[in-house]
Amino acid sequence: MYEMTKRFFNKKLKLRLKDHPPLKVVDTRYLRSLSCPPNTWGYYQKTEHGETIYILNGIPSDQSLITLAHELTHYWQKKVCPPSQSLELVEGFAEWVAYKLASSQNLERAKLGMRRNTIEPYYTGLREMLHIEEKLGVKGVVKLARQASSY
Repeated sequence: MYEMTKRFFNKKLKLRLKDHPPLKVVDTRYLRSLSCPPNTWGYYQKTEHGETIYILNGIPSDQSLITLAHELTHYWQKKVCPPSQSLELVEGFAEWVAYKLASSQNLERAKLGMRRNTIEPYYTGLREMLHIEEKLGVKGVVKLARQASSY
């Protein structure tokens, strides 16, 4: 799953990853120990000791895939995007990448769940990115994510 997600980043979206953080599958208690809110399915963490992506054990495989894509996007963002980006742009782009991966894998149920998610900033962020994609295409969305501080 991780290798397929990295290939999608590199080949389909041209989000180049020279390396990648380790992936750890953990339980709810572990995510809570990282100060994650309830109902968190994934988390990207950067510390002085390194970077790690955490995914919640036991969630459906389609949800694991889009959660991994979302968290790997945060890793990419830390490497190449302006550090002053708005939370809406950061989360919106991560949701958009996950949505594009779900589309590429024909995960219609996962896409529907993402479109129905009303939690902010994910809700507004994904919709803004899809709207921008309609106007500027995939390359335009990626360019915006690389350079802009907000929409």
